[in-house]
Amino acid sequence: MKKIVIAIVLLIAVAVPAIPFVNGIVMEKTLHKAFDRLNQFYTAQSSDIKFEIMAYDRGLFDSQVSWRIDLGNMAAVYGIEAVTFTEKARHGFTEIISETSLESNAWYSEWIKNKLGGKDPLHIESRYTAFGPIVSTVSMDAFTAQTASGPVTIGDLHWVFTVDNALTSITMDGTWDGISQDKANQMGRVTMAGALTRHSDLIWLGTMGAKMASFTTDTGDEQVAVSNLELNYEISAAKDRNKMNLSMAIKTGDIVVNGRTLSEWGLSTALNNLDVKAYEDLLRLYSQVVNTQMVSAMGMGLSQDAAVKEMQRVMVKNSPELMASIEKLLKKDLEFKIARLDLGLPQGDISGRLRLGLKQDVTMAQVAMIAARPNAALDIFSLNTDLILPVALAGPQLAELTTPMFAGMKTGMFIQDGDFLKHSAHTQDGKLYLNGQEVLLNF
Repeated sequence: MKKIVIAIVLLIAVAVPAIPFVNGIVMEKTLHKAFDRLNQFYTAQSSDIKFEIMAYDRGLFDSQVSWRIDLGNMAAVYGIEAVTFTEKARHGFTEIISETSLESNAWYSEWIKNKLGGKDPLHIESRYTAFGPIVSTVSMDAFTAQTASGPVTIGDLHWVFTVDNALTSITMDGTWDGISQDKANQMGRVTMAGALTRHSDLIWLGTMGAKMASFTTDTGDEQVAVSNLELNYEISAAKDRNKMNLSMAIKTGDIVVNGRTLSEWGLSTALNNLDVKAYEDLLRLYSQVVNTQMVSAMGMGLSQDAAVKEMQRVMVKNSPELMASIEKLLKKDLEFKIARLDLGLPQGDISGRLRLGLKQDVTMAQVAMIAARPNAALDIFSLNTDLILPVALAGPQLAELTTPMFAGMKTGMFIQDGDFLKHSAHTQDGKLYLNGQEVLLNF
């Protein structure tokens, strides 16, 4: 019995010190695997941004790691070829805790020294486990920096990222205490949250959201204050897994412009049944244009106006390919919706809804022919829309809005109902109805 106990004790004595070393091996393999996956994502986007481990010194109880992000073509835009990160990891018995810094970047160190008195406000800590996710916490202490227009204070930031080892799911949650230049120009506390799951190298499904407590700005001629601004974004799979849905919602609390208070605003939009492959092809093409031609244009040392003109030239040059790629998205059941439009104005409230769908696959040529044959639109599109706005907002254009525009219309775009103008239109059985009356398009 004593021999068994001694053997067990010896086994524990040998095995326990080895656990931190094994955890160190796990961390190294995890980093290499994560970097390979990240490089795969950027390659799929036609980007030459690259993640690279420069040095990895793994010991028994700690590791020293140096890695960097090579910015590729984007270096011409930012004026920095790469961002280097230094990690100091402590191997524990159940996890590894790693602290990351940017101290090895001369541009960052100089900024800390010259602008912040040598105190680095940024703190990055990551936790690695053998079978669990990677949890990284990014924190930044509040600081004040001098700018050409005066001192600017950046508030505290705390953001937590959780990523599984295979980089197939990401969750994030954070707060930022905002930014202020003076009492008249401030952005209040911001909270952020998101959860994404990888659908492909280009598409991640899930939700992202942000809330801003307040925002104020004073240009001298105009003063604007907004409270409780909220933005939510979602990408989800459609019933047909080869298609996807995109939705966005934005709403506010009170909006005050030059002392005049407006009521809450809200807008919810959606693009449903979007063909996944066609969307990926468009993303690849657009990324290729942005990451090559446009980035090169921006890196020419041009003035802001000249750079904008050069980017416009690049987009025009590539517009035939881009339009051909967009055409592939025009598939049957594609639907654009405004599920909510609510605007509070001094003249009154505006509210509206819209749904525009495709009844068949469509080419750009078919869309262009609608100008010559308006009734062809009824074979292509389905429509349902409602809009209410105050008469006071119409002003001198009231008669134009309530008068038929052509012989096939029996009402104007709007009909007046007391202090409001109302619009309603929908398609049914190959016909278009406006404010309850059929519209004849065969003119």
